[in-house]
Formats: sequence, C-alpha cells, structure tokens
Amino acid sequence: MKPPPEDIREALAKVLASPDFASAGRLGPFLAHLVNTALAGETDRLKESVLGIEFFNRGADYDPRLDPVVRIEARRLRLRLEKYYAAEGTSDPVRIDLPKGGYVPDFASVVPESTPGRRRWPYWLSVAMTVLCAAGILAVWRRIPPPAGSPDAARIAFERGRYQMNLYSQQGMERAIAHFNESLGHTPRYAPSLACLSQVYALLTYYNSLPEGVPADKAREMAEKAIEADPDLAEAHAAMGFVLAAQQYRWKDGEEAFRKALNLNPDSGLTHGLYGLAILAPQGRPETLGEFRRALELEPNSSFINFVYGFALLASGDAAAAVKQYERTIELDNIHPDMLWDYGMALGYAGRPADARRVFLRHRKMTGLAGRELRGLQAYFAGDMEQCRRDLPETEKIVLAGREHRMDLVRQAALCGDPDLAFRWLERAIDARESQAIWLRVDPRLEPLRRDPRFKPLAARLGL
Repeated sequence: MKPPPEDIREALAKVLASPDFASAGRLGPFLAHLVNTALAGETDRLKESVLGIEFFNRGADYDPRLDPVVRIEARRLRLRLEKYYAAEGTSDPVRIDLPKGGYVPDFASVVPESTPGRRRWPYWLSVAMTVLCAAGILAVWRRIPPPAGSPDAARIAFERGRYQMNLYSQQGMERAIAHFNESLGHTPRYAPSLACLSQVYALLTYYNSLPEGVPADKAREMAEKAIEADPDLAEAHAAMGFVLAAQQYRWKDGEEAFRKALNLNPDSGLTHGLYGLAILAPQGRPETLGEFRRALELEPNSSFINFVYGFALLASGDAAAAVKQYERTIELDNIHPDMLWDYGMALGYAGRPADARRVFLRHRKMTGLAGRELRGLQAYFAGDMEQCRRDLPETEKIVLAGREHRMDLVRQAALCGDPDLAFRWLERAIDARESQAIWLRVDPRLEPLRRDPRFKPLAARLGL
C-alpha cells in the first residue's frame, strides 16, 4: 500500500538526517529532488537527460551517452539506501526505494496503519526537516566555493574534468585535461584544477602515455602551482606526494605530503587511493588493503580506485579476490585497456588460462590489434610459456624502439627464466627512473628475481 504524502516526507526527513546520508555528499539532495519531484506529480522530469541538466548542472547540450553521471549517482544512491534500510532504517514504517533502470522512486508502507504505539511527526515538522536536511547536506556538498572573484565557469569545468578523470579511460584522461585547462582559462590559479592536472599527468607518465610535447616533469610543475595557489588544498599535496614517490622514489617526502593531504581532508577517496598506490603498496606495507577499502567506502564508483585495488589484491597473493575485484571494476563500464590486461593476468595466476586467453583477445580487439595469436606475457598467462620465451627478442626490439616500458621486458624475462636479461634491463629501468620500477618488491611477475643476490642492491637503489 502506498503511504500518504505526509508519511513519505516524514520518511525522507528521517533518511536525510541519518549519518549515512549526512556524510553522503550530493546523494542526500539528489534523493530529496527525486522524492519531491515525484510527490509533485512531475515524473516526466525524472528522466536522465532532464536530471543531468536540472540537478547536476550540465549544460543544455548534455548528452547522457558521453557523461553518465545520472546513472552513476543513481547507482550510488541505491546502494546507500540499501545500507540505510539494512541498519538504522530497518524498522522504518515507510520505505523509499529507487528501482533499477529508472529515476522515479517507489514508496511502500512496511508497518500496518493500525500498529499501536506508532508516533508520527507533525506534517509541518516533516517538511521543515526535509528542507533543512537537504539544504544542510547541499551546503556541505558545496563547501569549497571557487576562489574569490572567479567565475562559476571555472568550477563547472573543473567538476566535468574530475568526472572524466575518475572514468580512468584514455578518452576520459584526454577529456579531463581539456576540461581542467578550460577551467584554468577562466581562473589561471584555480588550485583544484591545477592539482588534478598534476595527478592526470603523473598517471599518464606512469603509463608512458604523455601527450606529445608535454615534458616529463609537468606533473611536478602543476603540483607546485596548486600548492602555491592554495596551501590548504588536500588534493594539491596529494598530487605532490604522488610525484615524489612514483616518479622520484622519495618515499619519506612523498608520505609527508600525503599525510598533510589526509590531515587537511580525511574524507577524500582519491587521496586515500593515491596514497595506497604510490606509498603503501610499493613498500608492501600491511595497511595497504585497508587503505584501498577506505578509499572505496568514500568513492565506490571510482574506476581508478577499483582498478588499483585489484592489483593490490594480486600483489598480496590473493589471485581469486583480485579476479573478483577486476570484474567489479569492469562492471562500471569505464574500461581502460589496462583493466582487461590485468584481469587476464589475475585469471592466469588463478589457474584459469583459458579464461585469461578470452580476456586477452578482448584486450587485443580493444587496442586495435589484429589476429588471435597471443604474444609475450599474454601468451604466458594463457598457458603458453614457450611462446613467451620465443618472443623475448622481439620484445627487446620493441623496448629499444621506445614503444614499450623497459619493465615490460624485465617482467617477461623474469617469468621466462632469463634472469640475466631481466637484471640487465632492470638496471636500465632504474637508471631511467621508470615509474613502474616502484613495484619491484611486490609485483608477482618479478618473484623469480627476488631470490637472486643481484636483486637486493637494486631494490636499495629505489629505497625499497
């Protein structure tokens, strides 16, 4: 039985006042908007294209196919409602649900009207609580206004860039750079955009994918500018911490930068994720997995955090858990080719070479490679070590041509039983300060090298 509107507003007020929603950013205001619009009988406005413009402040040219923010936030809202009704709201007399595939909420009475002893908040108090809670949460969501005198355009471009950055796809990274630069065109010292640009450039450096003409130290330059523009911005210090650790192997300095960032904003999921990736995981520290779990509590739909957590699980030795985590990541529908590559690797370590082969073929198709013959490490994880070994000379040519990381050859040589070749190229990777060398201690592909007496001095050069 559908409850009366005053009961629904009372239920909404109680949900919004709960700790789960008081700390949920824009999910509280989003829920209030959906419920109040439905109660007003305006369900025609609860469509993805309309919500993107009316609630998420996208422009009139908003295209849900390119920017699925409404779907992503609706998914987060469903999960938050499930969590609320499984705990604090388990005995609520009215339940609010958001059915999958739509944006019109459902309302249901779960306690009969005749239940004795039920107390109802006055209607006027329910409405007031709803308005106050929604306004309060919205104020928290918007608690960091743009710098004094800056146009709203800088903030809007930044938010679009941050969304694209969190997709963690090649296209998303390229769009993020464009949006952040657009933001800086409006306000050249807009620190959030400077900090995120630093993080994007650092990640692209890690993947050897910097745009042509962008210098290798661009990430550090942007981080320095962000800190200068706003010394109290957590993301600026997180960007610097990532550069110091992943690019310069300055673990102590990098950790200090991350500690400062987390002190400034302990609720930044991205900062927790970058801290786990750049500081904790490379050193094999026991708190690594907990840090990633905290990051995912704060930003459960971040493709980047979900992806790197998968590698952390694999590095911990839990291949089965890594497979499940990569599958969760791929379900987010923001697939970077490296997600498929690592998923195939995890399947190989989990003893599923046939499944690994199918995933690697998807990876080949996604990256535009013709044919169905797997080479190098893909062949290894698909169960063909001999092919992997035969491909070593060809991989070395590709590395010499600058089309692959030196560490790619190191890993292949290590698994194929050629430690001399592996160590020769490992020295070159460290000399070049190649960012993927930071995984020396934990990458399972390098396990055969760790028993060799040549390993320890090289790890020491990295401070590991």
